[in-house]
Amino acid sequence: MLRAASSRLRTQTTCMPWSRKAIRTPLPRSISSSISSIFMVSIKPPQAEERVKKRSSCNLNKRLIFPSWQGQILSAVNRATPDSVLHLTENSMHASTTLLTSLALACGLSLNPLAAAAAEPAAENVFTIGGGVAAVSSYSGADKLSASPLIILDYAMANGLFFSTSRGIGYGGEAGPFSYSAALGYRGNREDHKRNGANGWGGSDYLKGMGEVKGNASALLSVGYSPLPGLSLSVSSDIPLSNRENGANVHFEATGQVYGRSDAKGMQKDSVTIGGQLAWGERKYVQTMYGVTATQAANTSFKQYTPKAGFYEAQATVNWEHRFDARWGINTLIGVESRLGDAAKSPIVQRKTSPIGAVYVTYRY
Repeated sequence: MLRAASSRLRTQTTCMPWSRKAIRTPLPRSISSSISSIFMVSIKPPQAEERVKKRSSCNLNKRLIFPSWQGQILSAVNRATPDSVLHLTENSMHASTTLLTSLALACGLSLNPLAAAAAEPAAENVFTIGGGVAAVSSYSGADKLSASPLIILDYAMANGLFFSTSRGIGYGGEAGPFSYSAALGYRGNREDHKRNGANGWGGSDYLKGMGEVKGNASALLSVGYSPLPGLSLSVSSDIPLSNRENGANVHFEATGQVYGRSDAKGMQKDSVTIGGQLAWGERKYVQTMYGVTATQAANTSFKQYTPKAGFYEAQATVNWEHRFDARWGINTLIGVESRLGDAAKSPIVQRKTSPIGAVYVTYRY
């Protein structure tokens, strides 16, 4: 009878990640996230049930970061993938990334999620696949949301190397409470007309005459620090290697696990994480995404606009992850993003503040 009561207590127990009693898990934040960081949540290797049983329900989910369409979403997605960093694109045209076009998913969530945060190497080689849908803006500042498919393919090796549709090709590791990652990714383009179908989602007829913002290969760098169990701070950058006139951006993010529940065997079943992110862009980046050149002004009804470097976006998200077992899981992310500074004053910005969200399922081999 006492054993049964003890088992029920263990199953129903929740703990705050900042509790001194909480046990901190080794880093591999992600990048997610949210849909990442949208843009975190850690997924236990299916083959390591013994390790899973020993882990506390307060373990901080590892996150992957999706640089953006909406970094948060991506971030969240990253968290759901193996201990490594994921990168989603900021919008079809908005900040960076690396997820499949669709993922750009993130659309808003930080991912991206892309943004890329670092994560600790997996205990063994792990392949994660997943899919879902994200509510995203056709471009940063658009007044309408649309549904965009989210695709996740991520292979993380025990030595720290990873190959991912959301975070690119790179390496991640940790040193004490610090984590780091470096990867080669791709930042999606932005069309000046509505685009749907196999070639991707994004763009808007509202931008007609602005011309295409071409995509570029990017160096995705990130460092993270976990001062307390369940709390993660990170800084990630997206530096263009091609089409360098697109400019670089930097994401500052903080995430914390506010709720965790484990079953009688010690496997985490539910985790709720909140996150906040600030995005800063150099002059070329802000000009590319929110400015209007003399030529563009002549081809559209927009007035010439030359924004300065600075913080251009803020995001806040809540991510809930439910684990069915060691392999299957589902994530739900909701949040809001808001344009800041000169970006908010841009003539192409129709809506300064927009909701973001994503729902996706993951399976880990």
